Amino acid sequence: MSNRLEHARNLLQKTVQGWSPAPSGSAVPFSLGIAEIESHLSAKAGFSTSLHELYGQTGCGGRDFYVSFLTRLFFSTDNRIIFWISSSHTADSGRLYTLSLPAWVQDRLHIITPKRDRDALWCFEECLASGQACAVIAEVPHLDLLSSRRLQLACEKGHSLGLALCQNSLGLQQKTAARTRWRIAGAPNHHWKLELLGGHGVRPGCWNVKYDDTALSLSLAPASRH
Repeated sequence: MSNRLEHARNLLQKTVQGWSPAPSGSAVPFSLGIAEIESHLSAKAGFSTSLHELYGQTGCGGRDFYVSFLTRLFFSTDNRIIFWISSSHTADSGRLYTLSLPAWVQDRLHIITPKRDRDALWCFEECLASGQACAVIAEVPHLDLLSSRRLQLACEKGHSLGLALCQNSLGLQQKTAARTRWRIAGAPNHHWKLELLGGHGVRPGCWNVKYDDTALSLSLAPASRH
């Protein structure tokens, strides 16, 4: 009996060690790879292990931008996975179509679809704090100060990057603990209008950006440069 108990304890200890937070050196950098935009973000603000809010409706090009940013994330990550917490209220035509992503992205992307908004926030926090995810992307209506503080602490605990895809612009009227707040909208010629609304250690700005399918990178659209 004692041998079985000892064996069970060893298995439990290995499981706990496997779910321990990753070292701080493995944090994913929050970067769009565009120097003009990076100059608006303070290098000392700790954007890697932090929470960020992105406002943009699915039908206005926002989801396409998120997918392009998701693909870019995999170029700067360690071997940890990325969670995408999808809203059950999103229409089927507006949900993330994982088969459209490269195979090497699909292998490390895990989709979670909670039934209730409060369950989505719980999943968001647990995935961030687990230490197993280099980044967690969650579709939520909006965040308040209390929930955003909990999520920010979870980012720091798990050394994870948190991206809240907020669908309700009313959340912009509330204060949150997010490091940055962005608004994304579709623009002509398959471009996006990207606005940095505020945050900690940032300068607001507005840009038109485009995505290069070949280089898998974001860049400023010509109209933004002139």
